Amino acid sequence: MKFQKNTFPISALLRNLSFHQKKIYKSLIHKEMLFIRKNKNKIIQNAQILYNQKKMNNSSIGYLKSTVNFSPLEQKHDEFVAAKCGPH
Repeated sequence: MKFQKNTFPISALLRNLSFHQKKIYKSLIHKEMLFIRKNKNKIIQNAQILYNQKKMNNSSIGYLKSTVNFSPLEQKHDEFVAAKCGPH
């Protein structure tokens, strides 16, 4: 599984918030970023475990029923990248 750096476009959301709401939202985002940075390795490790379990299609693991099927998403991703950047 490939992990890529992506950004979430929040500029449109922020345009519709009041100054006070923006301060609260920015504070929340900052706290979330700190948490993610602090726990980055554990998050990636757990994501890799989940991905591998889902790929093995282990039906005895209950929480896997709540996750998406990665294969079609990866295929669509590859098609999108090929259309934008050309085949690899």
